[in-house]
Amino acid sequence: MGFTLIEVMVVVAILGMLATLVAVNVVPQHANAQLEKARIDLRQIASAAELFRMRQHRLPTLAELGAPDEHGNRALLLGPDPWGHDYELTAADPLGPVHVRSAGPDGIPGNDDDLVWPAPE
Repeated sequence: MGFTLIEVMVVVAILGMLATLVAVNVVPQHANAQLEKARIDLRQIASAAELFRMRQHRLPTLAELGAPDEHGNRALLLGPDPWGHDYELTAADPLGPVHVRSAGPDGIPGNDDDLVWPAPE
């Protein structure tokens, strides 16, 4: 006593529909998670850079933010953005706010998918 071909085909069709529903709902969440991780990284880099600037009276490089201090502590465990590109750290003037930028998913700076902290007004 086994299953008929029709029964097996119905089960495979149902599993296919369930897999489609899961994929449709999970894939966009991965992209949203990458965007949120990049936003959090931007805020952390900006905060660490401001703290460094208050102590050292100059803007740090990203390498300096990731390097251990005299006590062996790191300001950040810094890596690339979620898409594998480096963050960019700038300040318009020495006393102005620190701006941190990610080139976004496409990796091309200066277009609409860039993430910037603080956000432009």
